[in-house]
Amino acid sequence: MTWETNVEIILRDLNKAETGNDPIALYKSSVRLFEKYKKATCKWQYISMLPDVTASISLAKECEIYMTKDRIEKLKELSELNF
Repeated sequence: MTWETNVEIILRDLNKAETGNDPIALYKSSVRLFEKYKKATCKWQYISMLPDVTASISLAKECEIYMTKDRIEKLKELSELNF
């Protein structure tokens, strides 16, 4: 959440320059779409391991952790860019 907020602050400052576009709205949309993508990706992995519920849960949690860590790394990179 911290990295998402950091990128949003950077985009707010950019938007103050009146670029004529709305990068904040697009960014917020990308965050929502990422959450949907993460949920769907981990869900199909969960389903693929059924009927072994223990393995399904484990795989789904690992998927969520991996995707979240990857997203954080990408947001860190974005935070360091000079827009």
